[in-house]
Amino acid sequence: MSSEIILTKQSAASVSNPATGKVTTFVDTDGIFKQKDEAGVVKAFHEGAATAGEIATAISNHESAANPHPTYETSAEAQAKVDAHANLTNNPHSVTKTQVGLSNVDNTSDLNKPISTATQTALNLKYNTSNPSGYQTSAQVATSVNTAITTHEASVNPHPGYATDSDLTSGLATKENTGVAAGLVTAHELASDPHPQYLTSAEGNAAYQPLDADLTAIAAQTGAGFLVRTGTNAWSTRSIVAGTGIGLTNSDGVFGSPTVSNSDRGSVAVTTHVGLADPHTQYALESDVTASLALKENTITATTSSDYYRGDKTFQPLNKAAVGLSNVDNTSDTNKPVSTATQTALNLKYDSSNPSGYQTAAQVTSTVNTASTADRNRANHTGTQLKSTISDFAHTHPLSDLTQSSATTGQVATWNGTAWVPLAPGGDLISRTTIVQSVASVTPTTITELTSVSLGTGFYELTAHLLWQSTATTTGVGFRVQQITAALGIIHLKWAIALAANGTDRDFEYQQVLSADNIFSTSALTANANFTAKGFGIIEVTTAGTIAIQLRSETGTSVSIRPGSVMILKKVG
Repeated sequence: MSSEIILTKQSAASVSNPATGKVTTFVDTDGIFKQKDEAGVVKAFHEGAATAGEIATAISNHESAANPHPTYETSAEAQAKVDAHANLTNNPHSVTKTQVGLSNVDNTSDLNKPISTATQTALNLKYNTSNPSGYQTSAQVATSVNTAITTHEASVNPHPGYATDSDLTSGLATKENTGVAAGLVTAHELASDPHPQYLTSAEGNAAYQPLDADLTAIAAQTGAGFLVRTGTNAWSTRSIVAGTGIGLTNSDGVFGSPTVSNSDRGSVAVTTHVGLADPHTQYALESDVTASLALKENTITATTSSDYYRGDKTFQPLNKAAVGLSNVDNTSDTNKPVSTATQTALNLKYDSSNPSGYQTAAQVTSTVNTASTADRNRANHTGTQLKSTISDFAHTHPLSDLTQSSATTGQVATWNGTAWVPLAPGGDLISRTTIVQSVASVTPTTITELTSVSLGTGFYELTAHLLWQSTATTTGVGFRVQQITAALGIIHLKWAIALAANGTDRDFEYQQVLSADNIFSTSALTANANFTAKGFGIIEVTTAGTIAIQLRSETGTSVSIRPGSVMILKKVG
């Protein structure tokens, strides 16, 4: 297929000046292509034009330029802007809460939400814990009421306005039974139709309306198909059989049997357009379209106004889930229902309807005041009550009130910080060992039986007489006084530990001025033999509690405290 363009020669004078900024191209009478500008200046078409080499160089420079089109964005630049836009969190499209289906939601934090109407309604059914009506507990009311009931029941005639059993018995003894009611019932039962306004079973059956004739005929049909009315009160079943074409006629009018014929048949002509390699030369080939489309983005197909275009190039529903609020209900603060947590808290409150029947203080006082004055007379009450069961009962006793069932002459009581305890004769607190206690450690160990009772604060004179043994001659013992639960201030103690049973060798003597001091002797002269030790001096208890004498072995070999050892404490200030 070919085409040609025919241009007619014309003089430059016959060519009109073009509009500003335009040129007109034409073939002059000399056969040369020329151009005429808006000022009427005529030039040859190629006058001042670039050469082929210059054009090729310009094209090459354009193609090799890093950014030949600086006014246009590259696909990477465009994608970066799309990604940056998709990552914005400042609501760039000014999406409103109405658009995401939360028009009724108030912009308040959970802690700052007001009490909703539903919650307030539930709260109105609860009773204030401040007890403004002065209700009393069931136990308090029961105590007052039970007292009144007891007095009431003990009364000879608590209800003087009512007849007693004896009154009723004597009054009924003079009356006869009339039997009128029994006679009326018998007459009603013997009547042939005691309820004339109602139908009997026979009357109801006689009034029954049967099916009409048409419904009876229809009900008698059992075949498959459609029903045809063939006459008065006459019906029959018909079916349709399909052929190459189907037509329905009804030759017998309203009634009769429809027939099926094959007379109406249609035909469809089909023309096939085949055999040509490119029967539609005016259209692009599929391969051309595919190659072209591969360079394009998919067309954005609009959906609905409630969708939004997401960064991943898909349309998504614009709803509360899209903005991270899928669990939020579209209700205002005042219309929110009672939450599960709120209901749990409400369940711990008391209903203002007072279901337990609490009474105010005035009501209880009135109830109690109506009870007999005899109930408040101590002479009418017998029995005893343990003082431990009486609350809010306090009394300051003088020393003359103190008694002890097992007290002995000269015994003195002392307060140890928590209780009154008896002192031994002379005012001494004595601790005595009755069993052997062995220690095989260089760490001081408390002697259980030489632990004091709880001591009050003050100064005490301490004297200790101890009997000890060692299982080997390679070790000695150490003693000290140590605070256990008490706190000790001043300690002025002297310890003397004997090294021979017959007393011929000298004692080792040491002083103790701190709880941490360890008082010890050298090796015992004889294994498994009794030796003595003595400690005496003054201690100060600054915090009430217990103290004890502690024992240690010098080398870790077993040593022991023997029965008969004593610790004596006497309070001196």
